[in-house]
Amino acid sequence: MVVKIQRPGIRKRVVEELEILEEVSSFLEKNTDLGKRFDVNKLFLNFKGTLLRELDYHKEAQHMNQLHENLKGFESIVIATSIDDYSSSRVLTMEFIKGQNITKISPLRKLEIDGEKICEDLFEAYLQQIVVDGFMHADPHPGNVYLTEDNKVALLDLGMVAHISNELRQNYLKLILHISEGRTSNAIELLAQISRKGPEADEERFRMLISDLIQENQNASVDEIDTGKVMFGLITAAGQCDFHMPLELSLVGKALLNLDLVAHTLAPGFNPNKAIRKNAMSLMNKIMYKELKPQHFFSALLEGKELLEKMPERLNKIIGNVADNNIKVKVDAFDERQMMKGFQKVANRITVGLILAALVIGSALMMNVQTDFTLFGYPGIAIVSFLLATTGAIALAIHIFFYDES
Repeated sequence: MVVKIQRPGIRKRVVEELEILEEVSSFLEKNTDLGKRFDVNKLFLNFKGTLLRELDYHKEAQHMNQLHENLKGFESIVIATSIDDYSSSRVLTMEFIKGQNITKISPLRKLEIDGEKICEDLFEAYLQQIVVDGFMHADPHPGNVYLTEDNKVALLDLGMVAHISNELRQNYLKLILHISEGRTSNAIELLAQISRKGPEADEERFRMLISDLIQENQNASVDEIDTGKVMFGLITAAGQCDFHMPLELSLVGKALLNLDLVAHTLAPGFNPNKAIRKNAMSLMNKIMYKELKPQHFFSALLEGKELLEKMPERLNKIIGNVADNNIKVKVDAFDERQMMKGFQKVANRITVGLILAALVIGSALMMNVQTDFTLFGYPGIAIVSFLLATTGAIALAIHIFFYDES
């Protein structure tokens, strides 16, 4: 067995340092454009919660046992289980797994293992954690991944995990399928749908950056394809355009970034896009199987039972209201009176404009008519008409610019 003991006083020290960092992140989000665009304080609060949970070894023991149960269908992946009778919030006792850190594997050992198969199983396991289980080992860096003596992969240190909402799980599966198959427009629409637009959101630039990123992923060689890098690229591009992605995607991106390092170590030629397409149907079957579990069925059954029980009462109320002529239909449409008032205002403006134009044209024609009545040396009627037209035009312009509703 293995015993993990928390250093005395470390909890208090970590909490104090986190409080200082929280003040810094709050200041950055309130006073810098970069902090606002990337929700720095919200990201930090998410990290803070994760780190505080990591200090509670009871939770880590629960995480180990849950992940062990979730991934028991993968024969090439090993998760240690806790020994609860000898564990506490500051002491964690678990089974011992004999193996070697993947960064220390010799080139000769790499030739003896099927790196492609191991990476494919590991990648499928992570896709299952993200899109099926909604519970993910969030820190699979090479130091937490061991290769056992029988060539299985052991995932260690379950202190940092991520919980992913059901809605995000479904959207993430759609997203990775769109990206892996090069369906750029579908991926952009989905990203825009799950993002929150900021006050300075630039949708045109957002679409351009995301499109370029997906195309680069499609055109990259096998050695250059990094799923984590693509995910972080999407988050960065969204932040630059004031689109805010769900916080869980940051943890997913971090986990996939570490997973890329593991894949490059065990099988440099591993193609994650190919693995996604290959395992898409398997993942969909697992999602459907989970949705059809008895607890979900009974929940739907109870809701249906409640609907049937209340249906007669609701029908009686509807029929009674119809009989008493109390049913009203409210249509939220445009205001007809306001529209007619607007049309009338436009018609009045056109009429006044025509009258003013007629006065100007009439005064111009009467300039050549000699009369005894003159003003400023010109025919008086022509000048009066011109002055009336000018005054009316000025009054109309003032009314339009200063009194009309915008």
